[in-house]
Amino acid sequence: MAAAPSYSIVRLPKSHNHPPTWKALIAKQKALRLQSLLTSPDSFSSTYEREIAFTDADWEARLRNPSAYTLIAVKSTASRTGNQRDDERRPDSDYLDGEWIGSVVLVGPEEEHESPFATFDIYALFVLPEARGKGVGGKLIESAASEAQTLTGGASKVLIRAAVASGNERVLKLYERAGFLETDIELEEGLGVEARVLIKEIEA
Repeated sequence: MAAAPSYSIVRLPKSHNHPPTWKALIAKQKALRLQSLLTSPDSFSSTYEREIAFTDADWEARLRNPSAYTLIAVKSTASRTGNQRDDERRPDSDYLDGEWIGSVVLVGPEEEHESPFATFDIYALFVLPEARGKGVGGKLIESAASEAQTLTGGASKVLIRAAVASGNERVLKLYERAGFLETDIELEEGLGVEARVLIKEIEA
């Protein structure tokens, strides 16, 4: 029998009625994002120097964005496992207990006129170096795709796009294992990062 995962995937809330909890959530989001920019600067179109200057209001606005959904991988603590039932957890434990070891952002849906597709984009996939090789990145991608299926706004099909920096074969293989197919489109992102674009089509 396979061992239970040592982490769980959680979608962050867009608000919280307890100000200290909301403040702690924003601080953890900021810390992981800045760490990702320092650790893997060639994987993102933004930079550490740009985002370290963000105000608390900027970080809060990022979480409150109605079209963006942040998912995190949280390392399980001794009292909380990846298989623990939702009704056994404190309401805040999913995102405040344990170390945050990875994250991804799902943006959408975009709905084109007379198209059956609701289109989403995956951004900012990151896993801490010490947590890599354990399936965390793949699980974040799969969880983002599952979230997209619940957010279609009535569309019958879902199209998910992801851009991977050229040369990042490790992340490219993560997407391919999750069922994404590479296209022949080439993008030049914000800071001139050449990217390879992958897509996945699924039923809503």
